[in-house]
Amino acid sequence: MRHQAAIVLLLAVLAAAGWTTCEKFNDLSFNISSAADFKILFVGDTSFGESYDGTPQLLKRRGYDYPMEKLAPMLLDSDYVLANLETPITDLAETPFKDTKPYNHWTHVQHAPATLAKYNIRAFGLANNHTLDYGVPGLQQTLDIFRANNFEWVGAGMNEAEATKPLVKTFDVKGQPFKMAVIAPFEYSVQYDKQYNFYAEGDKPGAMRLARHKIMEQIKQIKAQDPNTFVVVFPHWGANYAWKNQRQTKAAHSFVKAGADLVVGHGGHMMQEVELYQNKWIVYGLGNFMFLSPGRYKKKKTSVPFSYSAQLILVKKGKGLEKRIRLYPHVCNNRLTRFQPRLLNEKEFTTFYEKLLDKSPLSQKQAKLIRRGQNDIGYFVEFGL
Repeated sequence: MRHQAAIVLLLAVLAAAGWTTCEKFNDLSFNISSAADFKILFVGDTSFGESYDGTPQLLKRRGYDYPMEKLAPMLLDSDYVLANLETPITDLAETPFKDTKPYNHWTHVQHAPATLAKYNIRAFGLANNHTLDYGVPGLQQTLDIFRANNFEWVGAGMNEAEATKPLVKTFDVKGQPFKMAVIAPFEYSVQYDKQYNFYAEGDKPGAMRLARHKIMEQIKQIKAQDPNTFVVVFPHWGANYAWKNQRQTKAAHSFVKAGADLVVGHGGHMMQEVELYQNKWIVYGLGNFMFLSPGRYKKKKTSVPFSYSAQLILVKKGKGLEKRIRLYPHVCNNRLTRFQPRLLNEKEFTTFYEKLLDKSPLSQKQAKLIRRGQNDIGYFVEFGL
């Protein structure tokens, strides 16, 4: 009885300290605190995919909730969610690129914003290769809908100043302010510049161009104004269905050298590597979040059917904040999930974890910083900042 009483007392003490028994750990040598005073979730490529054959019929039959339902616990667990919206929200009848650009996205002007808001997504990165699929009028309609729904955005605008302006937020974490600035660029492509005219320049509308040196200066200016601002770079980059490339690595390292606290990329439609560089974490590619295209995972031999979302967890510690990143992996191949993305089962998670460590440029010591666990939401990996 005394042993049972001691166990009950120990569990009560751990729960009071923010440790719970609902988390299952694969690494028995590690414990991961469940304490979290504020959670910011970064999710990757997001689109209801109405421009793809068969998807409108699926959404009509199943409803717009259907592709979100199995990801809902992760979304609703977060206090703030920022998604890469890979489509304009528009009802324009025709795209100016119908004969020149192979994939032109659009999403429903009522169902899409209502569903995104319902699942706690109210902030969006727009620097990507689909934001201007319906030209400047499509971008303008998207921004008008954002304003009508009190949505926030970063990475595109009706001129260069608006497109390059960081998204700056100050959150109250148990009385401790946490100021975050997000910079969201779209990597440079000659085709998207010269043929599609996607980049904002001067008074011209468009997406923020990833100009490495300009972004480095922007980071330095933010840090000079307030060294405590937590700077996140949220770039859209890399090749489809592929691991990171040298351009991504060079740019990410430059951002860290300039003072960025975290780099969280997206754009490849699958997970990419993580790296600890100069004591700062780089998450090269979130992959897809909810992206209802048929996909080309089977055709692309280097691809894997996994993506992940990154949750920045803040915990008040004395006069400061403890920060860590938690990655929740999910299946992003819609042919495997019947267009309803979900988190991984145990076998899939083991494959994901092994692939992440195998591909990521981490020393043996750094790899040990990545810990595994499971909670009521699902399996995850986690590392401190």
